[in-house]
Amino acid sequence: VVCPLLTATGAMQEDRKSVQEVVEDTRELLLSRDEVESVERCTVHYEDTLLATVDANIKLKDPDLTINSAVMMGKELKMMLQESGVIHKANIYLDLNESVVPTAKEQTIW
Repeated sequence: VVCPLLTATGAMQEDRKSVQEVVEDTRELLLSRDEVESVERCTVHYEDTLLATVDANIKLKDPDLTINSAVMMGKELKMMLQESGVIHKANIYLDLNESVVPTAKEQTIW
């Protein structure tokens, strides 16, 4: 006797992407948007061993975006990831730390 639920679960696990594949897909999708400068961190968790949840920390190119514009961009990116078919739930975190640009004096080679 074969349990259909266990058979279905086994088939779904075979179709499931590895954590590394989900990270790569997430980075690719996010970086496909002109507004995204970089993906600083991407973490994948699985719920019920099947459903991928992604936490992505990103930097946006425009440092002068209003808070409202940045929130709207985060929502758009979240929806894009969740509609990709790979990710069940996405959380987008905006990295607002400024990139440190070395001064001319710091760039001098000793």
